Amino acid sequence: MKIVNSPTLRMAALFAVVAAATGCPSPTETEATIKPVAKKSATAKPSAAASSSASASPKATTTPSGQPTSTTGNGTPNPNGTPNPNATPTASTSPKASTSPGASATPTASPTTGASASPTASPTATPSPGATPTTPVATATPTAIPTATAAPAGTGNVLTYAGRGQQGFIDAGSTDALFTAPFTLALQGTAALLVGDNGDQRIRRIDLASKQVTTVTGSGSSGFQNGIGRSATFSQIRGIALDAAGSLYVADGGTNHLIRKVDMTDPGNPSVTTFAGVQGVAGATNGTSTSASFSSPYGLVVKGSMLYVADTGNHLIRMIDLNARTVSTVAGSGAIGNGNGPGSVAQFDAPAALAIDKAGNLIVTDTGNHMIRRISLADGNFTVTTIAGAGVAGFSNGTGSGTTFNTPDGATVGADGALYVSDRNNHAIRRVDLNDANFTTTTYAGNGAAGFQDAQGSNARFSSPGGLAAIGNTVYVADPGNFRVRVVQ
Repeated sequence: MKIVNSPTLRMAALFAVVAAATGCPSPTETEATIKPVAKKSATAKPSAAASSSASASPKATTTPSGQPTSTTGNGTPNPNGTPNPNATPTASTSPKASTSPGASATPTASPTTGASASPTASPTATPSPGATPTTPVATATPTAIPTATAAPAGTGNVLTYAGRGQQGFIDAGSTDALFTAPFTLALQGTAALLVGDNGDQRIRRIDLASKQVTTVTGSGSSGFQNGIGRSATFSQIRGIALDAAGSLYVADGGTNHLIRKVDMTDPGNPSVTTFAGVQGVAGATNGTSTSASFSSPYGLVVKGSMLYVADTGNHLIRMIDLNARTVSTVAGSGAIGNGNGPGSVAQFDAPAALAIDKAGNLIVTDTGNHMIRRISLADGNFTVTTIAGAGVAGFSNGTGSGTTFNTPDGATVGADGALYVSDRNNHAIRRVDLNDANFTTTTYAGNGAAGFQDAQGSNARFSSPGGLAAIGNTVYVADPGNFRVRVVQ
């Protein structure tokens, strides 16, 4: 039987988390629009296990704008949808039960002290039609989590950096500014923090000295238009990254499937152009930037003259030579799975954020597999390994495969060499010690309960945290469900 592998169906729930948590505004809302929201409880407790219902076909839903979205059984994201933190994953006929980026599920392991993770299914590679690797791939199928422990209290001190907790659009000082759904972050050195505000498709800038919030580009409506400053439009701002020259690259998902470039040479007139991809065409073609295609591109990171792209809808990691403007595939066979090995046969399930570690390796949050993967960029084969995660949704600390995540999303590496991960559906920030051969994972802030609270460690609350960026060991967090940018120190 031939299975249709639709990027639209595979991507159904990712942006469903932000919409239900935020009630994203229509594109016509103006700066004067402020949406009051109900105060979130800081004491909400997640259920002990995510409930699911069997379904042989994708489940259709409707976004706040009336556009249909759909989720496959394992809750993978839809480029046209917005995240719903209260959505419960629906089990499909796929052999594995997992929750992909933004598909909300309550943790399978309670964060209460003394609880332990109870994986309910082992991941099995589910190949996409037409993309089955010709070489057998060994996939890790964990049957036990030998070193898993209940996630303990975190150690990071969480504060609000910008946004006042109401949804809207106002450029002002950090305590008065409004965001609609701050989703992805990038640092301009130590000068400013750039924010991809996915609710109204704008790039915002927070000056780190004055803490003044301004708009770099984006009209506030969803679409496709190159141009200067606020005349440009994006479909879905999913990832942003800066090169050494200060140019900003934007993963423009939704219906555009593009990599856009913002020339910020003239800060007062930033120019937006299309850098790679064919507008409106989802595909996995390599070649020149004008002929190559992507499917719902997401995370971006620059290393030297290379821009790495998490091509989420294709389950691939791609690479763009910034000088030659050519696109190639680094890792992923195109088949859905969790197989390690050389890049050409390795497998992913909706890879999301990217980061470069101190050794120059590429780190990938593999959201559909609930794993953290590492790609060696120096060995010539782009060898892929799994460094953390059991392959099932849960909330437990431990070492290597003895730890569990629930839709790991944002990623950044701190000055201490540790990897910080936004564990989206656990509403927590996790820390993976990359200097430890066992890759010990701990909880840095949050405890599995969605809400808002500035506090220390496990007393803090987030609502579906997304993009991360770090200066030293200060970690900035996009907190779309709370319409805020937070900071953990």
